[in-house]
Amino acid sequence: HHSALPVSYLPDGSVLVVVADPTSAIHDEELRAELGVPVQHAVAALAEIQAAITAAVEAEYQAPQIEIVDAASIGAVDEEESPSATDAERRPFALVPALETDVSGDGDVETEDQDGEPEPVSAVLATVRQALSLGASVIHFAPRPPGMIVQGRIDGVVRELATLPDTDRVTDELGRLAGVDIAHTTRTHHSRVLPVWSGDSMISMQADVLPTTLGARVTLRVVDDVTPRQSLSDLFTDPDWSTAIQNAMAERRGMLAVCGPPGSGRTTTLYAALLELNTPERNVLTIEDPVDDHIEGLEQTEVDAAVGLTVTSGLRAIFRSDPDIVAVGELVDREPTRVAVRGALGTLVLTTLVAPTASAGIRRLSDLHGDPGLVSEAVTGIAAQQLVRKTCLACRETYYATLDELSELGLPVEESGRLLGRGRGCGDCGGRGYQGRTSLVEVLPLTDQVRALVADGASAADIERVAVAAGMRTLREHGIGLCLEGVITTAELRRVVTNRAE
Repeated sequence: HHSALPVSYLPDGSVLVVVADPTSAIHDEELRAELGVPVQHAVAALAEIQAAITAAVEAEYQAPQIEIVDAASIGAVDEEESPSATDAERRPFALVPALETDVSGDGDVETEDQDGEPEPVSAVLATVRQALSLGASVIHFAPRPPGMIVQGRIDGVVRELATLPDTDRVTDELGRLAGVDIAHTTRTHHSRVLPVWSGDSMISMQADVLPTTLGARVTLRVVDDVTPRQSLSDLFTDPDWSTAIQNAMAERRGMLAVCGPPGSGRTTTLYAALLELNTPERNVLTIEDPVDDHIEGLEQTEVDAAVGLTVTSGLRAIFRSDPDIVAVGELVDREPTRVAVRGALGTLVLTTLVAPTASAGIRRLSDLHGDPGLVSEAVTGIAAQQLVRKTCLACRETYYATLDELSELGLPVEESGRLLGRGRGCGDCGGRGYQGRTSLVEVLPLTDQVRALVADGASAADIERVAVAAGMRTLREHGIGLCLEGVITTAELRRVVTNRAE
């Protein structure tokens, strides 16, 4: 009657009930009365729910095999472990193994409802699970009438994964997950979606909706709530980088800025630094837009323009709150940059900047602030990083470098016998020849000469030239070293790193 299936008690004593439409509360009151406890929702395809109910009835309520693809709460437990459930309330509910949903080799989802029509619930969620299984960090649903293209960003590169044929039905299902009527929205939207079961893990995601002339574009970004947070030593093995960053973090005042393009891991590095600085004797406060990761012990503030809480107003309030360390998610505008730089004269401030190199980053900071002399005085550490794809170890092969590659690597023609590495493509890497990523890093040495150039408003190229003369290893030089070791390819280095400071 309800097309709803109770599957598990949750730690708070409520029951997790699988439904096809979590936005409908028509039967909630009846379900609560029948079960005698509060109800929380999970999402599955209607056909799967009905089949599981039939199987459960035939098996006299033995645990049915149904795939819970989304849940409003994580950490479901067996009813025997629930302290809030009495013996009279307990029923034979259990969290059961997931069923597989087939996705064809070309990425088109092959699921049908009971009438033989494509079922958007199964199609959307099967495609999401496929993308997650391939290691996608971002999943795009882009309208291409009459259908919708699904893309995944895997190891930093966008790949097309599937084509879903019915845009209206797909956007309707995406809207249910995102909690917004996507089909009729004319505004951007940001929200946390219901967690998605993938394999043995519950994956949290954030949804962003962007209206376009072809329809709503939906982006799902993975929020990793499961993997243990990485420390700086886990992220970086380069001794020069580690020493420079640790020295800047040891200061009681000054600004430490991590630079890089979007998707370069700047925020991950920022959080790793905060983890090391987060001790009971320090007052660590952050202002973020949004908060990407909640860290115990930090006092994190999220920007909320609707109530007048901006980066600027948040920073001013933070500096009045007796902080030892302040973190700003990213500096992009003049006013918050001025507040942050001024505050760094007396407090340790950590932040990130969108810039391709360290020299371009400090120039960008000067342009945002408007007073290069004050920036030169306030900054105590500035570094840049880029993520590059590693050659797949399972299918890596060696080959002789071409003359063009020798020139690109700065090697003479006499090195024509130099061996480089590349991936042929195999099952382990999905035929791409790449698997996993590593970082290229550079740290700007803040010598007296470099600080003088910054204070004088010198160009990024001039700053980099002096920094290299002072011993700085550039991102490109780091990448060349990895090419010669066979860790990355020359094509990957060319894709990621430019030839000059900007």
